[in-house]
Amino acid sequence: MRYGIFFQLPVHHNQTDSERYRETIEQCVFAEDLGFHSAWLAEAHFHPSFSAVPAPLVLLAAIAAKTKRLRLGTAGVLVPLHHPLRIAEDAATLDVLSEGRLELGVGRGSWSIQFSGLGVSTSESDSRFSEGLEVVRQVLGEHHIAHRGKHWQIPEMQLTPRPLQNPVPIRITANSHNSTAWAGSRGYPLMTGTVSHPLPDELESQIEAYRDSFRPGVGGDHPEISLILPLYVGASASDARSEFEPSLKQYMRVIGGDVSWDYARKKMGILGSAGEVRAQALQLITEPDLADFIGWFNVGGRIPHARVMKAMERFAREVRPALDEACARGPAVESSLSSRYR
Repeated sequence: MRYGIFFQLPVHHNQTDSERYRETIEQCVFAEDLGFHSAWLAEAHFHPSFSAVPAPLVLLAAIAAKTKRLRLGTAGVLVPLHHPLRIAEDAATLDVLSEGRLELGVGRGSWSIQFSGLGVSTSESDSRFSEGLEVVRQVLGEHHIAHRGKHWQIPEMQLTPRPLQNPVPIRITANSHNSTAWAGSRGYPLMTGTVSHPLPDELESQIEAYRDSFRPGVGGDHPEISLILPLYVGASASDARSEFEPSLKQYMRVIGGDVSWDYARKKMGILGSAGEVRAQALQLITEPDLADFIGWFNVGGRIPHARVMKAMERFAREVRPALDEACARGPAVESSLSSRYR
């Protein structure tokens, strides 16, 4: 099992962009020291109270300069919004700068403000995604391309610089069953999360849609799932709630919703004392085909930097050893996530 951390970077009235970026870099350096495998940044545009990261590959380059082993992931690059050769060039540059640590997650995107702000029609989202991703995949692997498609006409070109990895790992970030089935049918690894697909039934349905559609393809011969979920380990259950809940409420207000603390703990994330987090995580960690367990430690962005770091440390020191032991025993034998999740 590989353990990662996930970031969106909302910036609130009492925060600055530079402060949020600095804290993110420091948390990634600390994550590497704690033995986390990867760090993941989502792309978002024109909505700073949701996230102020329009260029995740740029921020990951800064993180690359401060780390040596941490894998650097996008969750993901919104392919329809960009020329695919620019995605490939930026991705290859990061792979070179990081000495081969790039994990390229890609997605369609759905917010109309992002499409209208960048002059792209939402009606073209699906076709621009599938065509653009094929250009990115081909040029990263073969280093040259000549392409004539619906959206892009590309004469013979050579990619510079060339990525160190061949192939560059690519996975699909999916929030809908259609995107999930598309990823599976082409053999891509899947990245999904419990905020969009609550535990256990909706997440199980998402995973089953991926497994049912999976065919060996460009990503490999077997299904591979990366799971992002809210994760927070407090000194006690009450501390976890008092530290995490206000930030979660802020996130829900931004996206236009609300949830109770009980719902958040049972359906969205793994939140509480070390013992509570261990018990709940053990229901998920041996899910067959689960390769990456990625914690979102600061949903909403309002938890102070030092407390986020402490929650990361508690997970690494007090929770992860039990999860590693469970993984060493092998995947769960039960047929469904719902049968294990309580």
